[in-house]
Amino acid sequence: MTQINIDGNELASQVAKLRKLESSLRTTVKKTDKGEGTGSAQKTALLLEEDFDGARAALLTLVSNSAAFYQNVLNSMKGADANAAQGFGGVR
Repeated sequence: MTQINIDGNELASQVAKLRKLESSLRTTVKKTDKGEGTGSAQKTALLLEEDFDGARAALLTLVSNSAAFYQNVLNSMKGADANAAQGFGGVR
């Protein structure tokens, strides 16, 4: 069986970076002024803005889910270490 070595401190650091990115993605983006024109350039700009909003929302979901997943991995590692330590402490 292959052993997987994970640096808990590095994982915690990367989770913190993901959370910071998640926070910055949640900030409100200034919307384009719709103005009163009806030109094709304006319509295209508004469509691009909608596409960007969709992409940002998808990225936010990805980053948020990734941070939660890796936080769960970190919590599981800590729990497994604590259980193992208790097991060794009880065996003589």
